[in-house]
Amino acid sequence: MSLAEIAAAVSWGATIYETRAIAKGTGNRAVESYWISLFSIAIAVTLAAWPQLLRPLEESLALPGLDRLVEDSLLVMAVAFAAYGGFISLIETRLGTILRRSVMVAAGATVTIMTVLFLSVHP
Repeated sequence: MSLAEIAAAVSWGATIYETRAIAKGTGNRAVESYWISLFSIAIAVTLAAWPQLLRPLEESLALPGLDRLVEDSLLVMAVAFAAYGGFISLIETRLGTILRRSVMVAAGATVTIMTVLFLSVHP
């Protein structure tokens, strides 16, 4: 087993372990965002370990490097959700809506910028 495959297995193990906290239905947004972050990391690491998973889609769309774009986007999303979870656990509930919108706008803008830069490099 390569290091990437071990990292993917550990990432999926952590994601599955934390699914129990989500299944309890506590409604804690910090725990939910942490789980989304773990899930995004698990998918990104899996794609890094086995890049051939996206190869058929990459070839049909004629976009070389699509796997790297998806991996990087998922990692950026994981960081955004981890930051959101950290902030939401520290601030008051009335400020949560403002922060939630800010994080989602920042995550959307980051993914959009990454997509534009990717497409400008790979015309």
